[in-house]
Formats: sequence, C-alpha cells, structure tokens
Amino acid sequence: LDIATHPGVKQMTELLVMGLANAVNFCRPSYLTIMTDLPGTESYINKLMEQVRDQSLHEFGSRMQMQHWIEPAAQPAANGAALALTKLYFNNATE
Repeated sequence: LDIATHPGVKQMTELLVMGLANAVNFCRPSYLTIMTDLPGTESYINKLMEQVRDQSLHEFGSRMQMQHWIEPAAQPAANGAALALTKLYFNNATE
C-alpha cells in the first residue's frame, strides 16, 4: 500500500487544502503555522503548504508566510495556545 497514491488520502488532502485555502481567503492571515506530532511528515506538510498557497487568492497567498512545527506529543490545548501566540512571536521577531 503506497500511502501517497491512496485515493482516500488524496481526497482527504484535497479537502484539507480546500478548507485551509478558504480560511486563508476569508481571514487573510499574514502567517500560517501547521503543527503536527507525527514524525516523518515533512514532505507531506511541505506539499500541503504549497497547495494551500496555490489555491489561495494570489494577493493573500503571495504575502503569507508559512511554517511547519513538529511538536512531539502536543496536547490540543498546547496547540491552541501556540497558534494563538504565533502572531505575538512573529511580530517580536520582525521588530
């Protein structure tokens, strides 16, 4: 079983990309962080981020910065807190 070509995984990825791209188009974020606790997903997440940028409106996708965090065994509350603080961390890094 090749997970990269499995039809179910492809469909799930397409729907995830569509949802994230729609959120980008609606919310207009300047920064998007995708967190995972799954090791070995770098190539999948990089492809996912590329597809989100491609399906976002050009104006938003071209200026938005994306980052992939690997957070081992992160709890949902930790994920939410990290995402909420991303803008604060990003703004401090650019000043």
